[in-house]
Amino acid sequence: MRKKFLRIAAILVLLLILLIGFLQLRQYRSYKNRIHNKADIVVKVNVDGIVESLAWNAVAHPSYYIRIKKSTSKDTAEIKKGIRYPANVFLYTVKGKAESTVFAALPVSDTGDLKKYAARKLGIDSFYRTSNISMGSTANGKVTMAFNNRTVAFAYSATKEPVTDILQDMVTETNMRSSSDSLVVMLRKSDDHIVVCKNDMTGGINFESGKIAFSTAVDVNSFLQVEDSSFHRKVADDVAIYGWLNANFKSVGGRDFAIKNYMFSGDSLLKNYKGYIDFQWGNKTVIQYDTVITYGYNDNFEKVEESTVKIDTVPEIDIAVKSNGYNLFSYLQSTDAIRSRNILNREIFPLYTFYITPSDSLIHFSTVNQEAVLNEEQASPYFFYLFASIETIKNFEYVAFIKEYIENMRTLELKATKSSADAADVSGVISFVRSDINALAQMF
Repeated sequence: MRKKFLRIAAILVLLLILLIGFLQLRQYRSYKNRIHNKADIVVKVNVDGIVESLAWNAVAHPSYYIRIKKSTSKDTAEIKKGIRYPANVFLYTVKGKAESTVFAALPVSDTGDLKKYAARKLGIDSFYRTSNISMGSTANGKVTMAFNNRTVAFAYSATKEPVTDILQDMVTETNMRSSSDSLVVMLRKSDDHIVVCKNDMTGGINFESGKIAFSTAVDVNSFLQVEDSSFHRKVADDVAIYGWLNANFKSVGGRDFAIKNYMFSGDSLLKNYKGYIDFQWGNKTVIQYDTVITYGYNDNFEKVEESTVKIDTVPEIDIAVKSNGYNLFSYLQSTDAIRSRNILNREIFPLYTFYITPSDSLIHFSTVNQEAVLNEEQASPYFFYLFASIETIKNFEYVAFIKEYIENMRTLELKATKSSADAADVSGVISFVRSDINALAQMF
């Protein structure tokens, strides 16, 4: 009995070693000749890491995953794609191309299946040959693919710019970063499910039980001046969304901004802004009355003015900007951003009526007509913070159009702390209804 147990244990250990070796080999191969020398912003999707996380969660909660499989397999027939999924997939922009142009490459398993899949799902049904590479594009010219019997490369360009030069390099595996390249090394060091990398800055996203967690380092020095200490206005008890920013804007000075046909001077805005802005979105709604002026004709065919009262139910939104309130108010009046009855020009923001009231220390924007009051200030470790109760938001009638996308989410929290004179650490969590089920599984 003891010998039999030892034999089984030895076989299991051997299988485990082989599995670990196989996974490590997949990791090694996935980095080989996959990232172009000109890659700028790189996103790594850790396919094996995501699958492993889901697999362990499925072992612990099989009934949930069986239900997902049944619901998703009813109308979904298996389609051969002609590609193999590597341990990691890389999407990236390229220096010299628009930032909206994205490239990616995958190993090919069958060129025939790949062509059929491209025709069926991408609408690319004709290809031309050049230097032993097949190339084709969608009818609108935004998606281009190139492939040989080893690799297929894709490019999406919203501007329809030329991409064949980079695609040829990707398919022929020329001008690609080596495994010792600093960017590749940085990507290899991270086990996050999704990694975003640019220069020396990296960020990660992970799909965990009951939540999506993300973190990144951000160079804020070019556009924000962040003080060493932060504060925020006391948050009301009945709000669904709230947040604040303790910082001055560097990139606004010396620039002019246009909203519709209204011009604003960055210098005039900065002169009166005092480094703090916050907003609170309440659980309640308010009734707003708006007079709509139209013109018609009377019985004598004379043009007459007709007014009707429009009644709207809108969210209770409150925004406070620490500033030389009266001076900023006067400037906004001079630009025609503020009109009669101290109301924000509806041409600038047509959705709701915002009442604007100034004081010595702030200017206040609200969908409720009330006085500007800077409530009690509280110290905070975060110069930026955002919280949203998604469970509350999805019950609002005016966000019904996104309800299906946030059905299983509970809360969103984002926060940023100053880590050095130039950089900030940003982290966040999206929590889900089921704390024991992987967040990615709850998104489907």
